[in-house]
Amino acid sequence: MKNVLPPCFFLLTIAYVLSCVAAADEPVNLAPKAQAWASSQYSGSYAAQYAIDEKISVGSDIGQAWACLGDTSGDKAEFTLTWPQPVEVAEIVYWGRTGSLISEMWKDYELYLDDDSQPAAKGTFKMVRRPQRIVIA
Repeated sequence: MKNVLPPCFFLLTIAYVLSCVAAADEPVNLAPKAQAWASSQYSGSYAAQYAIDEKISVGSDIGQAWACLGDTSGDKAEFTLTWPQPVEVAEIVYWGRTGSLISEMWKDYELYLDDDSQPAAKGTFKMVRRPQRIVIA
């Protein structure tokens, strides 16, 4: 898989992209090895790369989370992960911004793999303060 493009993420604290190709099928977080890009970001303190830095903040999340600029993006954004070489992905784990209001932790999503025109998965994240899994068939 080259790209992961889930449009409509409004706020993101951390993305785990898990692959089960490691020894004994132990999950490996591939997200920190990717280049992150987003079509919108609230500020430099909320850049896309902060979504995959393996940090989950308690309290302030400045420099530890990605957030789009909702006023100008229409509360929609594209978030892309690109690896230098293809990777096999089993699931994505989404954490809403823990330093934000819980009402900002949910949104519809679509997941695109490589250059596919049809989503590999789509749904709505729940308004909860815990990880949410997107399992890839």
